[in-house]
Order: sequence, then structure tokens, then C-alpha cells
Amino acid sequence: MQNRLYILRIILPALLAAASLASCRKEPSPVPAGDTAIAFSSSVSGTKALINDVTGMERFKVYGYYTIDGTASYTAFDGTEVTRAGALWQYSPARYWVPDAKYSFAAFHPADASVRIANAGIDGNGVFEELSFEYEKTGFYDDFMLASASMTTDEAADNGYKVGLNFSHILSNIKINIGFADDVQNGTYIRINRAEINGMKSSGTYTVGQGWSDLSTTSLQLTSNIPDVVLKKIDDKVYNNDTELTDGTISPTGDEGLTVIPVDLTDNSNAVRIILNCEISSDGINYTAKRIEKTIRATGSVPAWLEGKSYTYKALLDVDYSISFAEPTVTDWEDEQATGSVIIK
Repeated sequence: MQNRLYILRIILPALLAAASLASCRKEPSPVPAGDTAIAFSSSVSGTKALINDVTGMERFKVYGYYTIDGTASYTAFDGTEVTRAGALWQYSPARYWVPDAKYSFAAFHPADASVRIANAGIDGNGVFEELSFEYEKTGFYDDFMLASASMTTDEAADNGYKVGLNFSHILSNIKINIGFADDVQNGTYIRINRAEINGMKSSGTYTVGQGWSDLSTTSLQLTSNIPDVVLKKIDDKVYNNDTELTDGTISPTGDEGLTVIPVDLTDNSNAVRIILNCEISSDGINYTAKRIEKTIRATGSVPAWLEGKSYTYKALLDVDYSISFAEPTVTDWEDEQATGSVIIK
């Protein structure tokens, strides 16, 4: 699968003050740090199979800034990697809480994603207006999560000097299953050679607490070759070759589904299409080749794809070479509970 470049402009309205990002990274803090190290604890809001237990989240990267008097900002973490060690998180070298300071943190997972701060806008009060990340996806099955937190040193003391980071999925999970329409007769065969899904957005702006906007005009395409798939209906049962399909479908998106940028499906510019190159037969011998295309439209229950939600579509093939969609199933990404101080919930 080809690599894709996603530019995610992540806006964190509550991040801290600075006259400029460049200057805040150069200035040393005028107040000596204390002797208590900054520690982290984390949780994940809603996980799916890609990250479904404590071992699924081994590392994340964190940015952290602090102010003392509200007029200048200083860097505590600059894309520092934090790794799990049993029930604890660790990094090196240690950073220490500065007395009477106010901190803001932003973190992302997975840590090995190609992510960096590309731009940061600062308002007249020294508050971050915009924190931009560039993120390169290596496939449609890659997840991406963000966390942010703000606190004073005194508030951190009340929490055992730990920064609680609650990571949230900012993408949607899409699954497409292919099966027969209800009126397809027994003895129907459909050989699927290739499935394409295109129209997923390649970039956009994400604002914490508000969601996505400014989606790209360019789209991405997933091409899935499906060798030796022959759906057939025999005695009201659906088979792939000689293997009965318990739910009557197969999926070009795999069991994990695709992770994509959420879109408003009521906007025709956000059209997502499934295209099947297939052959249909009524005897399993003589096949007619067809290219079938169908656009995924908004429905009453799903006008948009939302972050942290999983959508399962059933694409129903008919002998008139058409595709229809049953009403999609919507769920939260699977919740999992882990032990220790790190909670995947």
C-alpha cells in the first residue's frame, strides 16, 4: 500500500503563553526548578483492536510549556518520547516542576508516527492560538490519538505531581462488508477481482473541543485486490468459494477497518465511493465482467462520520449490477480495561 501524507493542523486553544514560539524555546526559566520530577499517567478514551490493552500503548511523545507570570513561556518538553515501564511511564532526562508555574501539555500516539510541530501562532496575550502538526500516515490502518492537559504546579501536587493525559481518537473507523441483496436468487455467483474505496480526505484542521474543519480538496484511494473471491448463494446461504460466510459478507477493509478523517456526508464534496471490479454468473461458468460504483451518502442515523466512532456498512450486490447500502451500524470503538496506573478505557 502506498504511503500517504496527512497534514493535521491541531489547534489547542488552552495552551500556554509566549511572545513567540522561537523565543520561548530559547529563553531559560528565571525561576529554578524544584526537586520533584514531572511524571505522567495516561488513559485512552475508547479503543479498538489496534490499541486494545496496556501493551498496545508503549510510547507517546509530549510537548509541554509553562509560564510563571503570564508574560513569557518556556519549554519543558519538545517532542520528548515517553515509554512505558511496567505500570509507570518514563523519559530522560528528567524535568522538574517549577514552583508557582502554570503548565500546558500536548501529546500524541503512536510515538513513531511522522509528526512534528510545523507552526504555532501566538496571540497578543501570549496564548497559543494554533499548534500545527504534520502527520504522515503509512496506511489506512494506522490510528492516531491526541491528549492535552493544563495545570498549575500546585494542582499537580494534588495529583501526586503526575500529568494525567487522556488520549482520544480523532479519526473515524470505517468498515465495509460486501454481500448479496435479499432478492438475489440461489445459484448466483459474483467473482470480485478488486475493490476501490476513494474520496477519503487527506488533510484538515482539528480543533480540540470543536472537531474537524478546512478539509482538503484532494482525496485518497484504497485499492484492495481480492484474489480468488467468488461469492455464491446456495440454498439461501452465502459462500466464498466453498467456505460458508456466517454473516454472509466479506470485507475489503479487513477486520480492523480503515481509519480516516471524519467528514460531513451531507456535503457532496465529501463523496466517498466504493468501486468493484467483478464478474457475475448464473451458472458459475459463464461470467459477465462489470465495474460497479456506489457513493456512500448521508443517512438519517449517520449524516457524518465522527471522531472516535466506528461505522460498519453492508454493501449489497444485485444481479442488475447495482450496489445498495443497508443502514450502517454505529458503535464506539471497543472499550478495554487494563491493570496498573495506565488505563486503557
